[in-house]
Formats: sequence, C-alpha cells, structure tokens
Amino acid sequence: MKRILLATDGSEHSARAAVTAGLLSSAVEMAVDVVNVVPDARLATAGPIHEYARAEQITITHRELLESLGAEFVNEAADVVRKAGGEVGSTKVLIGSPAREIVRYADENEADYLVMGRRGLGDAAALLIGSVSHEVGHLTERILITTH
Repeated sequence: MKRILLATDGSEHSARAAVTAGLLSSAVEMAVDVVNVVPDARLATAGPIHEYARAEQITITHRELLESLGAEFVNEAADVVRKAGGEVGSTKVLIGSPAREIVRYADENEADYLVMGRRGLGDAAALLIGSVSHEVGHLTERILITTH
C-alpha cells in the first residue's frame, strides 16, 4: 500500500472527504496526496485576476493563473487532513478534465484509495452533467470512498 488520493473542489462534501482521508491516513499509516483539478473553462471566470495582474504589471502564465485558482482549495483540504490526524504527502493543482485527471494522477502515483465528496457542484448541476465522483467510479478500479 502506497498512498491515499484526496480530490477536493472546496465544497462542503470535499471538506468531509478531507476529514475521512485524514482519519484513514492515521488508521492505515499512509500519506495523503491532495489534488484539485481546474478545468480550462475556469479561466473564463478569472478575468478579474488577469485585470489585476495587468494593472500591477505582474507577469503570470496561463498555467500559473489556473493553478492559483485551485491552490486555496488544496491548502485548506491539506489543513483539514492534518487536523484529522493524517499525514499530507503532497499537494497539487491539476488542469484538465476533473475525472480523467484524478484517475491519471491516481494511476501514476499508485494511489490505493481515492477519497472525494460525492457532490461538489450541487444536486441540480450533477443531475444535468453527472458528478465527477460518478465518472471517476467508472474510470478506475481503485477503491473509491465518497462522502456526502
């Protein structure tokens, strides 16, 4: 057994998943890798960040901007894992399709468990486009633990 992967999106469900990952980490003595996946589409909501960077004459790449959007979620979830008694191995913001990037990261880093909230977008959005956790469940054979 090597790792636990916690995927977070900053939602209440993700916060509960972070507690679960911390407790699991403590129980099985495994480190937790914490990731957030930022879809490229989130760049459309990053307009104010671009404006601020331009006004302050800050040079920021497209990738750095996207990573900054997920950094707060990752850091908050890592803190929750630690408070629950778990060990954080690494934190990372990924860019792309959330379910595919979560499964890719789990495969590349040999995660034994994937922990994530069952609903991050909310019930209405999940009904329309499906939840990320549901898609992850279809894409992986690893143990998937979801929280409400």
